[in-house]
Amino acid sequence: MLMHFIQEQKKSRRRKNAKHLLEDAFSKAKGTNRSAFFVTTFSSHIERLNNIVEFARKSTNREIVFLGRSLSKYVECAAKVGLCPFKDKVKLMKYRKQVESFLRKVEKERGKYLIVCTGHQAEEGSILDRIVKEKTGFHFCQGDNLIFSSSIIPVPENILAREKMDKKLRKIGVKVQTDIHVHGHGSREDLREIIRMLKPQNIIPAHGTLQQETPLIELSKEFGYKFGETAHLSSNGKVLNCKIQLVKW
Repeated sequence: MLMHFIQEQKKSRRRKNAKHLLEDAFSKAKGTNRSAFFVTTFSSHIERLNNIVEFARKSTNREIVFLGRSLSKYVECAAKVGLCPFKDKVKLMKYRKQVESFLRKVEKERGKYLIVCTGHQAEEGSILDRIVKEKTGFHFCQGDNLIFSSSIIPVPENILAREKMDKKLRKIGVKVQTDIHVHGHGSREDLREIIRMLKPQNIIPAHGTLQQETPLIELSKEFGYKFGETAHLSSNGKVLNCKIQLVKW
């Protein structure tokens, strides 16, 4: 119980820190009624999206519009379970033709809207990627604001893509704020707790570099897992033959 309480306190502090960072980012965003204002973040982070809407309503008189399929999907899912207090305060647009038609409107009325969109990792085909590559009716200009309420997921593809995107945006003169984010990844003790709870027969770290995945293998040794037998380092597309014992529930 004590460990659970401590973990919840840590999570609460992280959430507060993230909220303060975002509030500060909004206060630093400068411009005129001719300046565009964009924010990009994780589509699934409903609490972060709620904070963005809160600060946008407090510090701007702009209409808030969410652009992108994944944003629309997560917001609609959260609303269905009663966990999306801002649903009626924003407009959702997800279809490409609809989005591009709207962006042409933003191009002419830059100071009227605050746009939340997909593309914080500079993913190819995302809305932010298409805007920067001038594949929509909107073009960033000097003095526009763009907040990345996220950090770069540290894989080579994302790092390189974001470097190119950030360089191009800054060259235009866009006021870019990056890393307005506090991660919520589990600590070493959190990983111990999940191993105790699940008692997995095999442990296979995923979604990270070799350097990031190796510590879980080391940790698993505390619980009697053996590297190469019940604890494995793998890569995308690799097939593992693991010993599986069927359990009757």
